[in-house]
Parts: sequence; C-alpha cells; structure tokens
Amino acid sequence: METIDRRTLIRRAAGVTAAAWTAPLIIESLVSPAAALSTGVTFTSLGSFTDTTSGASTISAAGFSSSTAGHAVLVFVSTVQATSAPSIGVDAGGPIAAPNLVAGPLTYVTGATRSWTVAAYWAVGTGAGGGFTVDVAPGTSRDTILTLVQVDGENTSSPIGAAPTANGNPGSSNGVTFPAPRSGNGQVLFGSDRTGDTWTPPAGFVELADTAVSAILSVEASATGSAQSGLVAATPSSGSVRWAAVGVEINHV
Repeated sequence: METIDRRTLIRRAAGVTAAAWTAPLIIESLVSPAAALSTGVTFTSLGSFTDTTSGASTISAAGFSSSTAGHAVLVFVSTVQATSAPSIGVDAGGPIAAPNLVAGPLTYVTGATRSWTVAAYWAVGTGAGGGFTVDVAPGTSRDTILTLVQVDGENTSSPIGAAPTANGNPGSSNGVTFPAPRSGNGQVLFGSDRTGDTWTPPAGFVELADTAVSAILSVEASATGSAQSGLVAATPSSGSVRWAAVGVEINHV
C-alpha cells in the first residue's frame, strides 16, 4: 500500500477544491442577467384594425391580442380625413395604458376634400387584450388603419431612443434616416401611402403588418432587433404616390 505523507494529502485536497470551484463559475455565467439579455429588443405584432365608417370622429378599435404588462406597446395610426388635417388622440384601454405621442400627426397630403395623416404613440402594456378608442378632430374619419406592436427587452423607464419622420413625393425612398444606434437597440419602421399597395420591408427587417383599405390607403410596419443607421426604407408596389413614414428606435435595457 502506498504511503502518503501529510504534505501530499494537502496538495491533492487543494487540487480537488479548485476543480470543484471552476464548474459553478462557468454555469453561473450562462444564466446571468447579462447573458439572458444579450439578444436585445424584440417585437411582436398585436394585430391591426381598419375602420371604414365615413363620418366617425371617435373610432372604437378592437380585437388586439394581449400585451406584455409593464412593457412598451407602439401604436401607429394612419387615417384619411373628409376635411382638414386632423389631430389624433389615442385613449387608454384594452392592451394599452398611458399612451404618449411619439411622432406626428404628420399630414402628407392636404387636399380639397381629403387629407392623409399618420401618427405614432408608445404606451405601457396592461397584460390584457381587447380595444380602445381613437379620437379624430376637427375632421371626420373616412378610412383609418391602426397597428399595434409589442416591445420586449427594452429600457422600460426610457424606451424611445429616436423617432425620425419623413414625407415625400412619388419616386423618393419611402423611409426615414436613423441616427447611429446604441448596441442592442431595435427599430420599427411604419410607412403609409395613398393607394392600396402591398409592401416590401427594408432589408434586415421583418414585416409585422401590411394592410390596405380599398385603393386609397395602405400601411407597412416592420421591425429589426439589429438597429441600423442611415436611410431605412420600405417599398410600396406602385412607387407612384405621396407617402409618409415614422421610425422608432427602442433603447435596449
């Protein structure tokens, strides 16, 4: 039988202790909050709603999926008015609370009988689904499209990093120019034009909504968790009408 002196026993015990201590450190790094958040901001569609009730000044928008409680929900509104360019108000209810205007209302066509306008809000998710109301003044609504986008992984105390807007003539790129983003931020592009177009989202963006009302109004909402700087543009099929776009950059937690 091998005889082991006291000094050898101490050295071997120290080696076992070091090996046992290494594994928990590696496991801990995989489940740490920093590792869990490395994917950045994510986006999910909560649905779209269309209204074609000519003359309505208060629109009851319904049918949206449940939001994530305490996290941001983006609300995009695109409307055609029977009279002058409107103000637009989004009320709390269903999936949203405490809505705040981010961009707009931006009127990109002002006509003798119709005006096309977009606006963007962010709200706090309630954890519920359902509906809410939208108020339009001084005009009366002819056609309206609402799109809701759930945001997760954001800095809930300061979710909005930037909100550029643009409007343009036929033939120009239908999009916005984002400033250089912080690492981990996400972006949403919402575009609207005055036809019943179908859309192609920007490269690297995932389409969340592509909705049209007859042949006079269509919208596109798309998002990315890998924010870009510079021009980000979606493409309507015709490319021959006036348009408006709102971009929203979401800060990573």
